[in-house]
Amino acid sequence: KTRKFKFGGYAAMITAAVIAILLILNLIIGQIPAKLDLTHNRLYSLSKQSIDLLKKINKDVTIYALFQSGNEDPVISEFIQKYAEKSSHVKIKFIDPYKNPGFVKKYDTSGSGIDEGSLIVESGNKYRVINRLDMINYSYDEQTGESNVTGLTIEQKLTPAILYVTAD
Repeated sequence: KTRKFKFGGYAAMITAAVIAILLILNLIIGQIPAKLDLTHNRLYSLSKQSIDLLKKINKDVTIYALFQSGNEDPVISEFIQKYAEKSSHVKIKFIDPYKNPGFVKKYDTSGSGIDEGSLIVESGNKYRVINRLDMINYSYDEQTGESNVTGLTIEQKLTPAILYVTAD
């Protein structure tokens, strides 16, 4: 009934209403599946050339990702999924190399083995193996002895591999 109490009540109601609106807005925005790549050099986005290639291919391509079950690399998994999203001809399959050593051996022509985390791109009877170490650029600090990831080269390896396996 006092003036302080009256304005304090209004302030509390307005604060509660603003918090409720922000919560509802956050829930609505959280349902939108869009993701933005805000990195300096668009590190996690496909280039226009790759997107154009994916729109033009007319052969089925399978990308086998060699990861132990439950131990998939989220960066590589999310990046190769973008290829499948851009073309209905691209399929992604995760293969556990420890549970399916015969599958991996089929693509190991050199006999030196294929590392876990590598990708195999296949279309028809053509394939290309992309080693996991070739998909990431590292820099080495001689003073500290640490190696740091400086960039991803997944697209620079995967797009030519798709072009190779789909070429006549």
